[in-house]
Amino acid sequence: MNSLLRLLAPAIAAACFCLSARAAEGLSDTHTPLSHTGVADLKEETDSAATPLVELRADNYDVWKYKRRFMVGFTSGTLDQKKRFGGEISSRWGASIISGRNIYLHRKAIGGFLKFGLNLDLNVNYANFAKGTGKLSDITNPGDINIDYGDGDTETEVSLGRHYITAGIAVGPTATFAPFYASGSRSLAALKFRPYFHVVPSYAAYIISDDEDTEIHSAFALWCAAGMEIQWKRLIVGLEWKGCTAKYKGMVDDMVSDFEEGYEAEKPHKFDMNMLNVSIGLAF
Repeated sequence: MNSLLRLLAPAIAAACFCLSARAAEGLSDTHTPLSHTGVADLKEETDSAATPLVELRADNYDVWKYKRRFMVGFTSGTLDQKKRFGGEISSRWGASIISGRNIYLHRKAIGGFLKFGLNLDLNVNYANFAKGTGKLSDITNPGDINIDYGDGDTETEVSLGRHYITAGIAVGPTATFAPFYASGSRSLAALKFRPYFHVVPSYAAYIISDDEDTEIHSAFALWCAAGMEIQWKRLIVGLEWKGCTAKYKGMVDDMVSDFEEGYEAEKPHKFDMNMLNVSIGLAF
């Protein structure tokens, strides 16, 4: 019996060694794919979590694509006519037109939400300061209206009122903020704020028409303007102040003095003008 055990001992030992080796190999095979699978799943989850932010920022580059705009608005103004024409008066109503372009000075937004630029606009403003008398037919046919003063004399009474109009080119720096550019809401990400400062070299005319006479005073006016625009997608709302002081010449006197020697034209009058514009428009 002992001799039999001695003969079988090497075989039993070899069999146990083979079984343990195969068991270890099987365990290794089982863990290896699970480990690779776990890493792959973790990487996929990380990529999927980062994808929305990357896609959102890529989509939000459209926030900066609308650079042109056209706006119309309401104008309220005050005109200091000095003593010559009755002191300071306020407008009854007014209107404004703005058509221009915003030129960004750099391609990539600073911090993703700020771009500096230069505005180049066409500005037109009108303000009505006094209502005229008579109808349009009275102005085109003034002989149809006669006022009897009781002494046998009659006189036509028609006036156009008082009007102010200015047109010029606005140039100046601007800063555009898109503070919600990384928001998960595209509607909120499209909201922008644009403060600006403009210098506006313009031609200005002030028409004074009363019952006795009609005068047109004109000047080169250098306006200073400051404002804020709020833009959401294509819709823009703006608030702007602009003001200037200029010397206005009588247009008729200036023309007559060019043709008649010795004619003394009336001295220019200095007027101070301030305007407040509230505008709405579209970007494209």
